[in-house]
Amino acid sequence: MVGLHRAYQIWNKLHTYYATQSRAKIKKLKVQLRNPKKDRSISTYLLDQKKIVDTFVAIGAPISIDDQIEGIYSGQLTKRI
Repeated sequence: MVGLHRAYQIWNKLHTYYATQSRAKIKKLKVQLRNPKKDRSISTYLLDQKKIVDTFVAIGAPISIDDQIEGIYSGQLTKRI
């Protein structure tokens, strides 16, 4: 925080930095949800999907049930059971 002399300047800089990191994390999680690794058992696959959804909630960006279902189906429709 070199060059910043006021508390509000530091907070603004921190806010900008972490907001950017959060947007990047959300984008990465959305890609992971829609493009899961398909070489796993169904139980492992569903647990991985749940971890992704839980991470969305943990960073304050919960996703809709429809997006969750779409993410699950996108990997499983092409997998042989």
